[in-house]
Amino acid sequence: MAGSGDWAGLTAIEVAAQRRRQGLGRAVTMALAARAAARGATGLYLQVADDNHGARALYRQLGFADHHGYHYRIAPDSLTQAQLARRRRTPRGRPPAEHDGAGA
Repeated sequence: MAGSGDWAGLTAIEVAAQRRRQGLGRAVTMALAARAAARGATGLYLQVADDNHGARALYRQLGFADHHGYHYRIAPDSLTQAQLARRRRTPRGRPPAEHDGAGA
């Protein structure tokens, strides 16, 4: 939770896939909203990915409305998160399988 003046913001709230649809997102959001109010916030905003339909539905139920949108730009040659994860798991000195130079 971030705060500035009368506003507090909620970002990067995530519920593990196997625990979704159990009320945890609602509970966390409500607890953070109460904490923000206790600290003097009179306004609350959040950020949620446009394709996160479950979270967006929850936030609408809680009274939030769309204010504006945003998106991330990723360079065409950027590594995907999966590629980065594989690189982190690869032992030092040995390139990941997709970059081993075989079969060019």
